[in-house]
Parts: sequence; C-alpha cells; structure tokens
Amino acid sequence: MLHHEVAGDGPAVVLLHSTVCDSRMWDAEFAALAERCQVLRCDLRGFGRSPLPSGDWSSVDDLRVLLDEAGMERPALVGLSGGAAVALDFALEEAERVRGLVLAAPAISGLPWSEEVQRFGAQEDELVEAGDLDAAVELNLRMWVDGPHRGRDAVDPAVRAKVGEMQRRAFEVQLGAEPGEHRRPEPP
Repeated sequence: MLHHEVAGDGPAVVLLHSTVCDSRMWDAEFAALAERCQVLRCDLRGFGRSPLPSGDWSSVDDLRVLLDEAGMERPALVGLSGGAAVALDFALEEAERVRGLVLAAPAISGLPWSEEVQRFGAQEDELVEAGDLDAAVELNLRMWVDGPHRGRDAVDPAVRAKVGEMQRRAFEVQLGAEPGEHRRPEPP
C-alpha cells in the first residue's frame, strides 16, 4: 500500500508529487489546504515511504484505491511533473471521478522525451549504475530544480537540500527493489 496522509474537511483535493520528490514537497500546501479542504497526499510507488512492489502495478489503480479508502468523490487533482502525469492519466480513465485538474510542468504518458531529457536520463543511469548517488542527485538538482540554463545560486539552498534528500531517498528505495512493471494506460 502507498504511504499517504489525509487531513481536513471540505472539498476534496489530492496532491501528487514530482518524481524528483515525494509527498514532503507538499508540506506547506498540505497544511494550508487542510484548513478548508479534505486533502490527501501520498508517496507514489518507489518514492518516500512507498516501496516498489515485486509484481506489476499501476499508478492510476493506486490512486483509485486511495480515493476509495478516503471516501473522496470528485477531488481536484493537483500534480507536478510525474505527479501531473498520474493525475492526467487518472482523469482520462475516470473523468466522472475528477472535479478538476491543476497540472504544473506535466509529464505526459506516451509523449517522447526531448533529446536533452534523453541525454540526462542516460547520464543519470550511468551514475546510478556506478553507485555514485551523490552525483546522480546533483545531476537531478541541476536539471529539475535549478533548470538546465541557470546556476544553483538561483535557487534557495533549503529547497535544493530538501529536494536532494527526497531524490536520494527515491534512489535508495528503487535500488533496493526488484519491481515488476509499471503499467501505463494503453493507448497513452
């Protein structure tokens, strides 16, 4: 099962994290929204406190189960990057269960990655395979937090540190597993 938290009362809101983070990226928003909404945040599989399963899994199915458990009907789904992709895929499969979408820098299932992102992915794979998690984390921070065309001094050091901690945790969770396949919607 996915690690998740639910707080508050009112209109339902679900927060889905970027894939360089985990549910902690929403700390401030979770607390603020819980004052006037029923808000759910979770660690997607392979991030934070949610391990990867040994069998196949689907993020859309995982979200469906969480919504059912929380008794959430027609939440607004808020997602960043990979979390936005989960929100979008869920909305396409379960449109009647979604009140609205807030998608920030969404990844889109089935859309080919740019050459820049493909080069990043190859470099990340090399670093992780070599066991250099510090360099792999820094590569992610430069790509996804600083941005490929800015220096690290353009970003609050506390933000870099928090994202770096979450990214390192993701590598540790993912390297410690022999997961099945992440099933994605077909067609994408």
